[in-house]
Formats: sequence, structure tokens, C-alpha cells
Amino acid sequence: MRASAGYRGVLRALGVGLLFAYLLFLLNLTWLQFPSQGSGYNAVPFRSMIADWRGGGREWFVNFLGNIVAFLPIGLLPVAIRPRSARLRDAVLFCLALSCLIEAVQYAIGRRFADVDDILLNTFGGLLGYLFFWQPFTTSRWTGFPTKGAVEDRAMASNGPP
Repeated sequence: MRASAGYRGVLRALGVGLLFAYLLFLLNLTWLQFPSQGSGYNAVPFRSMIADWRGGGREWFVNFLGNIVAFLPIGLLPVAIRPRSARLRDAVLFCLALSCLIEAVQYAIGRRFADVDDILLNTFGGLLGYLFFWQPFTTSRWTGFPTKGAVEDRAMASNGPP
């Protein structure tokens, strides 16, 4: 049984609303909560990841896994807003831009430490979120290739209705 168009619209609006609420929570978490002892920046890729890996423990868990997991749902925002035309590239670029914005504001307000590794990990988390949550609905679970409906939807999004 297929859901009516109105029901799908309500579900989509609810999903987009929840994702935006999560985005606001994430911005609050990254800008206002947990101020660091000092401010500054790290512009050397992989420096803090390697240091946290060597140190292990809570720092590694919070920095490495926390940045990835925090951006898993963010990879879905472009898809939720434009379901027929959003692609992997859109999700990755959105996550990259949002992460750059977060780190720039952290540096500007001086309450947190801005780190290029956070940008890398956040973008990777958004990529994984897109792949885990969106791709299963648009590809065959047997072959990994786009399903017939997904191909038709993408063709219609790029070419318009016949």
C-alpha cells in the first residue's frame, strides 16, 4: 500500500524539521558548550588525529568518533531538502561548508579550538551518513547499482517531466 502524497509530505516536513532541530543542537554544542582552556587553531592535517590516536582514551573517542558520529545525520539534509536532485557530491559539499563555518566561528569567538582535522572528520561523517541512510533506498541491495525507480527519479530531476 502506497502512502498518499499528503502523508508523504507531512513525513518529509517532519523529517526536515527534525534534521534542522539537530543542526541547531549541533551548532549550540560546537559554539557554546564545552569552552576550551585556550583558543587557537591547527592547520596541519592529521596532526591532532595522530596525537589523539597515540594518547588513546577519552580524547581519541571524543575527537575522532565524536566528530564522525555528530555529522552522520547532517549528510541527509541536502537529500531531505531536495530528495530528487541531491547527490553524494551535494551532501559532501554541504558537510564541508558547514564544518568550515563551525570551525571559523569557533576560531573567531575564541571559546574553542579550531582544527582542520575536525573539518576532515565531520565531512567524512556526513559522507557516511549519506551512504548509510540514503543510498540503501536508491540502490539495489544485491548489485549495488541504482534501482529502476532511482534511475527514473534522477532522470526526471535532471531533465524535467516528459
